[in-house]
Amino acid sequence: MSRKGSFTPIQHNGYIKFYKKGIFKSKWIQVYFVLYSDSTFKWFKEAKDEKPLGSIFLKDMISHICIGKQIDKISSKKPPILEVWDPMLLIAIPENENAKNVSWFYFESLASMTKWLNEIICTLPKRHRQLFESTEDDYGNISKFRFV
Repeated sequence: MSRKGSFTPIQHNGYIKFYKKGIFKSKWIQVYFVLYSDSTFKWFKEAKDEKPLGSIFLKDMISHICIGKQIDKISSKKPPILEVWDPMLLIAIPENENAKNVSWFYFESLASMTKWLNEIICTLPKRHRQLFESTEDDYGNISKFRFV
């Protein structure tokens, strides 16, 4: 299964909150994400859209992804989150190695975040898969689910 114009199979897809930065106003929006088997991560305003709002090749950014408490390590400005949101369900992915531009994602639940992380792991070369520690059963330590 792949999207029109792409020969790479889809690994996983669904809706996630994304922090959309604008010139005058920035806000969290619900967008449609597609993770391809080659670790390309694209997001679209709507599932039917052909042109993505953004894209990151996760294999290239593996050591720079921050999850939960790890986002404190990012020097760029962090987006505001609603009081009812759990900061442990935030993921920050820099668009390049200098982390000047960071894409922010918020998951509605630990189960959703864990599913996405497991699918991302499946797209990585075997040597990178060993760098993960799954803590699905230990919510307080979700930040161990990381790249070392």
